[in-house]
Amino acid sequence: MCSDRDKDIETTYIMNKSTQDKIREEYAPLVKTFVENVINSKLNTEGVPALNLPKAGDYYDECTHKIAFIGMETKGWGKMSEFIKLGSKLPEEAINYKDLWFKEGKRYKHLKPATFWGFIVTFLEKFYGCTKRRLIRKDGTYHEILSSFVWGNCNSLERYCVTAKKNNADKSHWEKIKEFSFPFDDIEHIIKATKPQLIFITYTKVDKDRYLKSVGCEKIISNKNLHLHHYSIEVGEQKTHVFIIPHPTWIVRSKCYGGYKKYIKELINYIKECSIWSDLPVDK
Repeated sequence: MCSDRDKDIETTYIMNKSTQDKIREEYAPLVKTFVENVINSKLNTEGVPALNLPKAGDYYDECTHKIAFIGMETKGWGKMSEFIKLGSKLPEEAINYKDLWFKEGKRYKHLKPATFWGFIVTFLEKFYGCTKRRLIRKDGTYHEILSSFVWGNCNSLERYCVTAKKNNADKSHWEKIKEFSFPFDDIEHIIKATKPQLIFITYTKVDKDRYLKSVGCEKIISNKNLHLHHYSIEVGEQKTHVFIIPHPTWIVRSKCYGGYKKYIKELINYIKECSIWSDLPVDK
C-alpha cells in the first residue's frame, strides 16, 4: 500500500514527464505488437524501410505554442530489419530509430520552399517574426525554435513505390507489413502523447477514414482560398485544431495565394482569426 509521500512522488513524476517520455509510453505497446506480428508471420523484411514514428523536439515542453507538423511519408527511412531487431529487445528505443532530425548539424538539410522541412522553417520564421539566419546560424547551430515542435507522418510505413520497390522487397510480404503498421496511423496517438494545440497535415489526400477514425472530429470550415480543411478534435480534455493543407510542392508550383510566403502570411492570419491562442509571437 502506497504512503501519502509515495503518492505525492508518483503524482509529481506524472506531471513532470517529458513529451518524449509520453511518446515512448504511447507507442511502445504498438511497437511490441507490430514486431511480434512481423516475426510470428515470418515475413521477409529485406528491402523494406523502417517505420517512422513521431518525434518531439527538446524544447517542445517549454514552448507556449504547441504545434505538430505531419507529412505524407518518408523517403527511405533505414531498414525494417534493424527496426524489428531493436523493437524486439527495446520497444521504447525503436521509437527513436534514426532520430536524426533533432540532432545538432544533422537536420534541415532540405530547406527549399517546396519541401516539408522548408515549409516548417519558413512557417516558424514568419510565426515567430524572426529571420532564417537567426534560426539557422552560420556556424551550423540553430535556435531553440527549431526544436520546439513535433513532427511525424500520416503513413508510418512508406508506400511500396517509394523505396521498397527499387530495393526489390517482396511485395506480398510488404503488404502484410503495411497492414500491421495501420494502428500507428491514427492521429489519436499523437494527440494523446504530445497534446498539440495545432496540427498541420501537409497532405490533402490523407486517408481520413483511417487517420481520423478514432477521434471525435468536427469539421469547422473549408477555406477555399488557402485550400485548407479545418477540423476540431477532442481527445479527453485536449482540444486540437487540425489544418489539412496542400503539400508545399503544390503551394509553390500553383503560386497559391500569390506566392509561397504570401500563402504562409495568410495562413498565420487565419490562425489569428481562429483564436487558437490569445496572441501570437509575431505580434509581440
